[in-house]
Amino acid sequence: MNITLRQIEVFLSVAQFSHVGRAAEFLRISQSAVSMALSQFEDAVNERLFDRSSRKIFLNDAGKKLLPYARKAFEAASEVENFRSDGKVKGRLRIGASTTIGNYLMPFVIGGFAEKFPDTEAVMEVANTAVIARGVLEHDLDLGFTEGPVNEEELTEFFWRKDRLTVFSPKSFIEESYKSDKSAWIMREKGSGTREVFEAAMSKAGIGFKIKMELGHTEAIKKAVEAGLGIGCLSELAVSGEISRGVFRRVHFRNADFSRSLNIIIRKDKYLTASMKAFIDYCLKEDIKTAGYPD
Repeated sequence: MNITLRQIEVFLSVAQFSHVGRAAEFLRISQSAVSMALSQFEDAVNERLFDRSSRKIFLNDAGKKLLPYARKAFEAASEVENFRSDGKVKGRLRIGASTTIGNYLMPFVIGGFAEKFPDTEAVMEVANTAVIARGVLEHDLDLGFTEGPVNEEELTEFFWRKDRLTVFSPKSFIEESYKSDKSAWIMREKGSGTREVFEAAMSKAGIGFKIKMELGHTEAIKKAVEAGLGIGCLSELAVSGEISRGVFRRVHFRNADFSRSLNIIIRKDKYLTASMKAFIDYCLKEDIKTAGYPD
């Protein structure tokens, strides 16, 4: 069996995009080169690995069974390619972060890591918890950082650090008028870790709530609250600056526990490269502080 690293990379790319043209664009080679490498790879393993239609190409059962082995082989080969006898870490990381982490924490983390390990490269995707979990599950991301619980058998989830949500309103609002189930809430969308933690805390405390508006971005929620459209609930990281400047005021719900854990997620079968190990170790050991982060 004569299999090349390029053939494995082509196989993985076509499996990811289900399209020869998109795989070619991603790999920066011609479509004919992709088709040839894929055909050679199927000949080498003596199996048809895809079902082909006029427009798309899909993994068949044999391809699906081979996929995890091909990923591990490619990742291990990449580790050899990035090997440094001097012990320095080299490699590219695909990191996913849910919205609050991606906007308010991860830039400091990636910046500090790059300074400590200058031969590494980090690419970050910011989305809600559900999207990041799916990216890790589908191997589009090496590891993820999430604000809400992720219940997936194929993922390992472990504690990173503490966070807390803060209910806030415009400074001019009277607090007592926003403690009934008629309150107008402006919240993140379903699938957001912030939304899940908020709903669980309110339900456990027996506090009714009515969501008036769903917005997919933290800054949009803050602007809507500032405009007097309702009250919001976001991470302390996101609103501490406005609270200290008097733009917002905290609304206290003493029976509701808005504390939460920020977690790291990774596939259980993921091959941990040296750069991944170094990044996780850096996140767990370094004292990364940002303004507004809870003690």
